[in-house]
Amino acid sequence: MATDCYHNIMSQHETWFKTFSRTHLYKTLVSHPIAYFCAEYALEADMPTYAGGLGILAADLVREAHDQKLPMVAVGLYYHRGYTRQKFFSRKQLDHINNPVNLGFKQAKDNAGQPITISVPIQGREVSAIAWLYDKGTVPVYLLDTNISQNAPEDRQIVENLYDADFQTRLKQELVLGIGGYRLLQKLGIQPSIYHMNEGHSAFLSLEVAANIMRTLGVTFEEAHQVARKNIVFTNHTLVAAGHDNFVNDLVSLLLEKYAVQIQVPVGDLVSLGIVKNSDVFSMTMLSLRSAGGINAVSELHSIKANAVWPNHPMVNVTNGIHIPSWDKIKNQENLYRTHQKNKKALLESINKKLRLRWKEDELLIVWARRVVGYKRPLAIFSDLKRIKEICLSRTKPVNILFSGLYHSEDEEGIAAVNAIKKYALKELRGRLVFLDDYNTGLSGELTSGADIWLNTPVVGFEACGTSGMKAALNGALNFSTKDGWLYEADLNKIGWQIDDIKIKTNIYDILEKQIIPDYYDSGEITPLWKQKMADSRNLAIEKFSAGRMLKDYIERIYSKLV
Repeated sequence: MATDCYHNIMSQHETWFKTFSRTHLYKTLVSHPIAYFCAEYALEADMPTYAGGLGILAADLVREAHDQKLPMVAVGLYYHRGYTRQKFFSRKQLDHINNPVNLGFKQAKDNAGQPITISVPIQGREVSAIAWLYDKGTVPVYLLDTNISQNAPEDRQIVENLYDADFQTRLKQELVLGIGGYRLLQKLGIQPSIYHMNEGHSAFLSLEVAANIMRTLGVTFEEAHQVARKNIVFTNHTLVAAGHDNFVNDLVSLLLEKYAVQIQVPVGDLVSLGIVKNSDVFSMTMLSLRSAGGINAVSELHSIKANAVWPNHPMVNVTNGIHIPSWDKIKNQENLYRTHQKNKKALLESINKKLRLRWKEDELLIVWARRVVGYKRPLAIFSDLKRIKEICLSRTKPVNILFSGLYHSEDEEGIAAVNAIKKYALKELRGRLVFLDDYNTGLSGELTSGADIWLNTPVVGFEACGTSGMKAALNGALNFSTKDGWLYEADLNKIGWQIDDIKIKTNIYDILEKQIIPDYYDSGEITPLWKQKMADSRNLAIEKFSAGRMLKDYIERIYSKLV
């Protein structure tokens, strides 16, 4: 039955998309495809083009679009050093990724076969960019690159770091992504019918769409902006302030000045579209909300929270999903437990060799792996060091805990949390706790397939979705989590255990001691209930949280309403 679930769902998706391919909307998209814009894409583990969940989600979507033959192109930026994880790379590795050709990219060319160069007016000058094409198992993904000889040194540095800590550099990146991305598509001869902005980083795209309509129809910019909304989709991924790019409006005016002259619109009119009411703050999120005709959140709970924050910009819900073929290391569910143990063994062999540990396959393995930020409460399981020490160091029922994740170089709270975990690993929990550096999609795949327990501790209402738990469930790991993000839509106790959001500091230990550990170690083997939860977890991930279902929802709930 379990194996049938996988094939039945995949077959249903294939049938639905085949039916969709005969519709008028699909035929429109063939000649005028969806243009998907995102600041990051996790195309391969070692690529410096992603930081975390947003990029992983974007990569899963462009893979699913490829599999389902959905007419789509994707646009982003090529970063030469990437995010924090690149600090673990050697100079030789950095030199390797600084040449995108080494990572499977080809320079984008026009219909005449000539390399494409576009320019973006920033402040008082033109910044040039080329584009790199990646299409290995994805729809075409074009990443813009300003690190070329035509540019001054400071402009070559624009795409050095993903989510650069310098606000002016960050703003320049977003101008290149939005305005430059539109101009790239024009040079490629692509005329999209839908522009999908995955988060607000590409919101300047809306100015270019409106400017083109203004020129074509001979209307005012204000009128053109309203028309442009019918072609623009905005997906919001977070309510956390740090996830929204805000700038002082004077800086935005300065950097947009030449662009405003170029499109013949007063710079004040452009800047006003992103101004937070009664402030001098320019918000990329507000620009996105005011520019999109279709707006969505990425889980049911997220949509409830978002609609309370932005009541004038109602959001529909399209819960995120995962690209099943990319993350499935089980394949045949009839041997779910046996295959999971095989994957766990491979993970432990790697860890034991690297860190000189002696962790065993029959010992309970808890994994916490994601971006290390305050609202995810990475230190929750260490709130009572004496109690967690007693749990982990038990002679008869030991517990091993594995942490991994990234933090931004300017995030003091995240850095402090990682340092604290590493200290516990060397002292109080030595031999039973480790923190693995250089978290990437390759390691994520090993962890989600090898964990017994997937620990997730966000403050409820702060995690927009949290797709890592879906990947863990797909591979038979049980979720031990607060009921946040996608888990709000699931019967958490059927696929794991629910942590009390308010009483987390004690509840996390009570559940471990009274439920999880006894279930795992009962009579020398895991209980039938545990195995049933593994099967239920996998079935749920396949049935309700796949990228195929997500893409279908986008078409039915948003795209079809616009075109």
